[in-house]
Amino acid sequence: MEAVELLGTAVLLVCALLLGLVLRRRVLDRAGGTIDASWRRRRVGGSFGWSFGVARYDGDRLVWFKTFSLAPRPQHVLRRSSLVIGSQRRPHGAEAVAVVADATIVECMHDGVTFELAVPSAALPGLTAWVEAAPRLSSAARVAAR
Repeated sequence: MEAVELLGTAVLLVCALLLGLVLRRRVLDRAGGTIDASWRRRRVGGSFGWSFGVARYDGDRLVWFKTFSLAPRPQHVLRRSSLVIGSQRRPHGAEAVAVVADATIVECMHDGVTFELAVPSAALPGLTAWVEAAPRLSSAARVAAR
């Protein structure tokens, strides 16, 4: 009887975890301005793997939440005035299944950290327009702000 109880408890925990993930996503989507976006941080000598997530516009910030996490806080917070979007490309090879569907990959930089975002091609014009509309500090104001 112990094995059946243990199995039942494990199934109940998995169901609770899945329900938590679904509810968290619903809460994030309810606020509006969300897009599916995969994230990959670049590092010297290669790169880390892709992580699925959801990005949400939050005033002058883009906040990114990992899909398979119950954390209430975003994994990454990007200030619009510090975000730079670089080159764009389509996913290739195995990368095509590791990112969101119909993705365009954009190389980005934020506060000296380089990373890649894979966003649906339909959402890319909105992201680039949002970044380009950011008020930029002059180099003198940037130095004074430090």
